[in-house]
Order: sequence, then C-alpha cells, then structure tokens
Amino acid sequence: MKSKYETMKVIYYRSKLDWYWAPVFVAFWFLLFYIVVISSFNNFPENIAIAEEMNNTDRFIGERAENVLMRLSKIGPKVVGTPANEQSAVQFLLNELSKIREDARHDIYIIQEDVQIASGNYVLWEMVNIYQSIQNVVVKVTPRNSESSSSLLLNSHYDTVPGSSDIARRSTGFACVFLAFLALLTEPTKQILVLWTKGNEGFENIRAMISVRIFS
Repeated sequence: MKSKYETMKVIYYRSKLDWYWAPVFVAFWFLLFYIVVISSFNNFPENIAIAEEMNNTDRFIGERAENVLMRLSKIGPKVVGTPANEQSAVQFLLNELSKIREDARHDIYIIQEDVQIASGNYVLWEMVNIYQSIQNVVVKVTPRNSESSSSLLLNSHYDTVPGSSDIARRSTGFACVFLAFLALLTEPTKQILVLWTKGNEGFENIRAMISVRIFS
C-alpha cells in the first residue's frame, strides 16, 4: 500500500503538462498581451497640444496635463505631514485655481474654493476612528441657470511615498482630475465638486468635507 506522500507525488506528476505544451502556453500569453495591451495602446485618445486648445475647449489637453504633472513633481516627495505635502502642494494647487478664476466664465457659473481643516471621529466595525487636522482643498462650481439637483464629484490625492515624486501614479491621477475639471468648466450643466486630499486613504477626507460647513 502506497503512503500518502507517494500518492500525492503520483497525482502531482500526472497533473503536470508535457514539455511540448510549452509553445502553446507561451503563444497564449503573447496573444493575450497583443489583444489587450497593444490594442489599448493604439486606441488612446489623440494628444492635443496647448496651441490647439482654442478649437478643443471641451477636450482633454494632453500637453497641459503634462505641464501640470511636471511642475507638481518638481516639489519632490510629498509624504503626509511634511511641509511639501501640507504647504507646497496646497499652495501649488491654490495658484493654479487662481489662474482658473481669472479666466473663468463668471457669467455662466460661480466658482468657489476652500482649504478645509477638520477633526472628528466615527465608528466603523465597532471601533472608534479618530482623525485630526485633516486637510482638504475643495472647489465648488455652481451653474447660474441650471435646474439640476445633482452634483458631480471629482476626487484625487497628491501625497507620495518617501523618496519619490510618484510621477507615474498619484501625480498622474492629480493631473487627469485637474484637466477633467477644466474641460467640465466649458459649459457645466450641474454642480461640480472637486476634492483634493493630502492622503491616499480618503474616507476621512470625504467625511470631513461632508461634516464641515463650507461655502456658507
């Protein structure tokens, strides 16, 4: 009678594919890569330059997004709690919003901004969670002649891991949300709220935005 180890060994060797299936295995993954990755790459939207912006006011301007991304990344690592995260990144964002207000169509919408600092607590899974000095940059755009009662919320965060400006992930998301916000400003049909948070885990930031009275 075979031992349990010998039985498992027989099952293991029987479950292994023969060597001649290796080309099929490689071909499958190559085909999957070609279908998913290559086709997606070739279907990216056209990159529009700033010089073409006047004819594409409601489009995503790739060159402008790149400029925002590069200037944000020059601040360096923006770890939560550091001056780069708490001050430099916030000031960068406020400067960009100031430029937007100068060119805004105040005749068709009202644009407001607020740097929000909040503290509080909540119960989750029978545990009390406490947050202190959560900082948000919130922008609100209200169309003047819209009867819509719905709102659109855009959200991103700008913190990074230590030692990295994180240009490939967080900063890219920041730039994309920023440019999407600009495109929506062309002719907003509903209220737009944009929430930029200093940290990745944004639950506390969203709760702070809801719980604290802003734009009164």
